[in-house]
Amino acid sequence: MKASFTLAAAAGLSVANAQYFGLMAARSASPIHFQSIQANGQALWIGKPSAHYCPPEVQTQGDCPNTTDTNFSAGQGELIMGVAVPGGQGVYVDAVSGAIGYNKAHSSSIPQGAITDGWSKTNTNNGYDILSWRDGLLACPADGENGPYQIFAYLPTASYPPNCLGFDAIATNETEPAAWEYI
Repeated sequence: MKASFTLAAAAGLSVANAQYFGLMAARSASPIHFQSIQANGQALWIGKPSAHYCPPEVQTQGDCPNTTDTNFSAGQGELIMGVAVPGGQGVYVDAVSGAIGYNKAHSSSIPQGAITDGWSKTNTNNGYDILSWRDGLLACPADGENGPYQIFAYLPTASYPPNCLGFDAIATNETEPAAWEYI
């Protein structure tokens, strides 16, 4: 399946009957434990604020979501950003570095070879949902030692920065998209 078709299908999910959720990291006794996962600069982070935008013409109509957080929607192995912008924003894994990114609004463009599937959201016996990527998730400190932490999907062939932490992503239920678009 071509990535542009896959992202377009995922974007349709964001508009019709999507279930939205925020994410927080679970890694006991670590600096990332119970910290939220945010979108910023076309990447996912722990320890950076959510970066989002809503055009002035949409603001004047009162149609901008009021948010300081990032949320998502998932379906059929794919993950998309919880946005109101027409066309949505798809999430992908860079096939070389494992970095998790999302496309810009109004574009289905992703890096060549990027992976758009492999996501699953499952309910635990403890009553909460876990979002997983097929081989696991890593939070890697941007400066090699301390946060903020960039989120990577584990790929056996990728090289990661030092001091990365494996973690689980706990989903928190939300009722609507958190932003017009993430930047």
